[in-house]
Amino acid sequence: MDTKYLRAGVNGLSRVLDSEDAFGSHRGWFCGHWACAVIAAFYFCRDNPIEPGVDEAVTREVDRMIGMHDDIFNLDEIDTNEKTHDVEDIIDSLTRSIVRYIASGHNVIYTAYALKVLTENPELATPPVLNGIVALLDYFEYASRLHGVDPKEFFSDGKKLTPAYENENDMIDNVFATLQYAPRLSDRHRTLFDGHLMTHAHALVLLSRLGYGSVARSGYESHRVHMEENRNFELQILMERWPKKVTVDDYHPFSLAFWDRDFNENDNQWGAGHVFKYLYTFYELAPRIGSQYRTNVCERQLAYLT
Repeated sequence: MDTKYLRAGVNGLSRVLDSEDAFGSHRGWFCGHWACAVIAAFYFCRDNPIEPGVDEAVTREVDRMIGMHDDIFNLDEIDTNEKTHDVEDIIDSLTRSIVRYIASGHNVIYTAYALKVLTENPELATPPVLNGIVALLDYFEYASRLHGVDPKEFFSDGKKLTPAYENENDMIDNVFATLQYAPRLSDRHRTLFDGHLMTHAHALVLLSRLGYGSVARSGYESHRVHMEENRNFELQILMERWPKKVTVDDYHPFSLAFWDRDFNENDNQWGAGHVFKYLYTFYELAPRIGSQYRTNVCERQLAYLT
């Protein structure tokens, strides 16, 4: 994929919130899903041994997503903020929200994606991009004080099942053990597993890779809350949310056959960009699963997430 999609991704993240409204807008934080999907698609294609034609097929799907949300992907930079931030302000904003669990970890996910792109491509760190992304993360800091879950309070009863993480390997192991044994609703193309457990954990790993290990470690407890919240997701809710019966294909995500299909048929994870993010995240973390058997099982489970 062309690097122009990285520019589109960070521009999209910078426009999730309206610049004149520090505490959210009609768009809301959820719109960052599409920006991160574009970024994830680029790295999925760049970093994996995909078949010939997959790059073009993924690009086609990404262009379709951009076309559906062209208001945030407009590459003409518009900025009404006077203050100009820098990349370090992005991580500084995250430190004020990462210690509380909020929005399935999207404060961490958006930060990690933005920092990865801007660190590798510093020319994209323009004032409008930086200002917009910091505004988005400042919104999460504000929202975390209102709605965030304090891990100390959450775990105070001593009855939770997720053990404390000594390191990121513990976190990764817990995520993939959960995916491995997640109950599967086969005829709904679903498994009882929140894919954001992977993207949240991957974002913490990515922050460490980028040199922000202490910040990442401060988010371990919030990820444990996320793990516990996943346990509350019931099979009945899954059946009600996705009543349509569908068929799961056996095509590997690196194959052209996987992408040469009508994603609108299921419309479960494409619309929110999860197809791109879950695949990118899984194959980034897969080398650290540790067991080839578990890797194979989780890869099969992945088919019920995408």
